[in-house]
Amino acid sequence: MKAVWYLKGVNQVKISIVIPSYNADWLLAKGLASLATQKLDTGDAFEVVVADDGSTDATRECVAGFAAGGLDVHYVYVPRDEHSCRSRARNRGIAASSGEVLLFLDSGIVVPDRFISDIAAYYRTHAPDSALLIYTYGLNVTPEQTDMEQLERLDINDRRAVDEFCREPFWYDMRHGAFQHEIGRLRSPWFCGFSCALTAPAGLTRAIGGFDEAFKGWGVEDLDFSYRLHRNGVCFDSVSSLYAFHYPHPIQYSAEKPLNEQRNKENMHAKYYELETELFAFERHEFPHVLAKLDYLQLADLLPADYRQADLDELSERCLDGAERSLLVGVDDVKLAGRLPVTHLFGRSPGMVEKLQAAFPEREVAYLLGYATPYENDFFDVAIVSDLLRALNPQARRRLLEEMNRIAREVIVLIGAALSPRIDQELNARVIPGQSFVGSPFQPYAAMEKVFSASREEMAAAAVGLERVRLVDMALEAALVKD
Repeated sequence: MKAVWYLKGVNQVKISIVIPSYNADWLLAKGLASLATQKLDTGDAFEVVVADDGSTDATRECVAGFAAGGLDVHYVYVPRDEHSCRSRARNRGIAASSGEVLLFLDSGIVVPDRFISDIAAYYRTHAPDSALLIYTYGLNVTPEQTDMEQLERLDINDRRAVDEFCREPFWYDMRHGAFQHEIGRLRSPWFCGFSCALTAPAGLTRAIGGFDEAFKGWGVEDLDFSYRLHRNGVCFDSVSSLYAFHYPHPIQYSAEKPLNEQRNKENMHAKYYELETELFAFERHEFPHVLAKLDYLQLADLLPADYRQADLDELSERCLDGAERSLLVGVDDVKLAGRLPVTHLFGRSPGMVEKLQAAFPEREVAYLLGYATPYENDFFDVAIVSDLLRALNPQARRRLLEEMNRIAREVIVLIGAALSPRIDQELNARVIPGQSFVGSPFQPYAAMEKVFSASREEMAAAAVGLERVRLVDMALEAALVKD
């Protein structure tokens, strides 16, 4: 059920700005200086809460200086220990805040002087259970990449001047493409929910427990937070007039950083075991394109005809009779699920999961693809994987088969006798030069990962060394009908 958290007043909005900071006093000063010059509309108010994550520099003195200058800023010190993390710092800031709307900013985020008033104006006219994603220039820009003297002269309040200064693509927000469309209409807008500049309803933020403090090191804690907002009915949105500027500073790179990020992605998936978190953990930046493909692609797009019933009957009799637990992966219509009496089904879209649950209330239906599942070793007697696997990229095919090999004593991969000419003639027709994705034939103006068409030899190669995996050739007969 969608949760709605109403603001206390329609005409007056108080915004609490939560800024976690750790040994970044000079960057914090840049951000606070831009907040100290805000121009508010009548009735609007804001406060700043700086959550100091155990700094040893002059962060406390920096905050005190702005407080003495008239900025409504509060200082929360969080002692440094083995539990220190961005999530804990933000949560301490949330606990100390009093506004109806929370605005999360990083230390080095500089904003124009109408920034807060524009956010307040949005919440006066839009659903209060909304989260604003804010375009942020220069998220990964270092001082070596730009003219810092010219930057110091830049008028951050002049959008045209900012656009001109940031005309090189390395200044663009990495979510630039998403901001060109209505973010709220994206399939998974939470994927864009970076906490460098993000608003959220305060009531719901507290209700879902804020940020998860189990995430340590760099990355993912903000997307996990955004995912929980999304699952609780929050509408993600953006406003073209809203923008922020990430002040360039040295960035520390290490071999451990991407490894830590990957661990956090996998830990996030282990919290939910849902297809979206599964793809996020293992498909990296291709996640939205793979998801766009899985949302609409069906076996009817891949196979010119249906599996022959006699072959399915033989498979069922030989592999499913007497099986206590059995799994069908890559099911995309109720008809196929009904022809194979398995105990468990993996649905690859929310809509398909709902259909399967309605049609087979006695079966367990999971919203999963099969890269990483919650099942223990040898949980299933048999797992059957449909031809949908052949449409995945080579790494995905191998990853899924490895997982099936772990959780099932026997893995049957169905290989239809032929693939449909539609794959190249229609599905992959709108090729985007130099890219691994194509224009989606299912959605206007959308892109998806190309539809692969793995041969039997390629499928055999994907199963090399997996002793439980066996390819089973399937004859085809009647035309498939989309559900």
